Amino acid sequence: PQLSSGGDIGSAWATGTAFDVARVGHVAVAYANNLYILGGYNGAQYLSDSQYTQINSDGTLDDWTFSTSLPDKIRGADGFAANGFMYLFGGRSADTVCDSNTIVAPISANTTIASGNNPTGLGDWYETNVKYAGNRYGNSTVYNEGKAYVLGGACGPVSSLTYTGANRSVQTTLQSQPQVAKYSKMIDTDTNVFPTKWLMNGLDNSIGSRWKMRYRSSTNAAAAWGQETNFGTVTLGQPETYTPKDAAGANSNFARFFYMSVNIDSSFTFGYPEDVTRGPTIADLSLFFTSDPSKRLRHGKTFTGGEQQPLNTPF
Repeated sequence: PQLSSGGDIGSAWATGTAFDVARVGHVAVAYANNLYILGGYNGAQYLSDSQYTQINSDGTLDDWTFSTSLPDKIRGADGFAANGFMYLFGGRSADTVCDSNTIVAPISANTTIASGNNPTGLGDWYETNVKYAGNRYGNSTVYNEGKAYVLGGACGPVSSLTYTGANRSVQTTLQSQPQVAKYSKMIDTDTNVFPTKWLMNGLDNSIGSRWKMRYRSSTNAAAAWGQETNFGTVTLGQPETYTPKDAAGANSNFARFFYMSVNIDSSFTFGYPEDVTRGPTIADLSLFFTSDPSKRLRHGKTFTGGEQQPLNTPF
């Protein structure tokens, strides 16, 4: 119905567009002209699906769209959306299994909950590594000025519920969200060399950041960079083949200048680039190559950037 300026209901209730599967105990959130429902119970089983629809200017709803499911079946949780992220707190995944989890998903700029890998629906859900005290479902959750409050709730079968006691009201500050770090490195080998491998080492602290790598090269005689190679996702500590390309994309086999770009995406984790206690940290990025025999010193070694290089690369 339409709400009057005084908050009273000023018109009759009207039936809106129905979501899929009737349910109870689900989470409903309105955010940025969208309406979301998450999880619940359909009378026979616990649900983990998520659906969303647009709220039109007259209050009517568009058709509902399925999105990426929650990481587990959840009934009796509560949540909210704030600062571009969706938060769910508590709930239960079975009649006697209660949780103190907080799970989070990013909301895309077009107001659907989405990630770069899934542009039409719910993004990657992840669980925070800090839990509140007291497993519970049927709790209420609110957001105010950067803080989340989880209130009340209980645990156990309906016939013998254990209500939340001393920790019936818990709160936390929502930290600023993780970030994307971008690094670059240029290597001048002083003369044309034959690159073989590149290697990236670092710390991920098992938080699941996405490490991406791009590189391009230029020969001694070229006046511009060759075509860029988008390697994609990096496995830390694993040597990968380096293929120098000219402007046409052909393998030039050799190059003098090497430009490497690294992107560390922590937007779906609770770690920060360069935070060695929680987040991903790049340690080194190395290029391995074989020198032109005619450019080597008498003992077979070469210099790069004023530093003497080993006789042979390990690859």
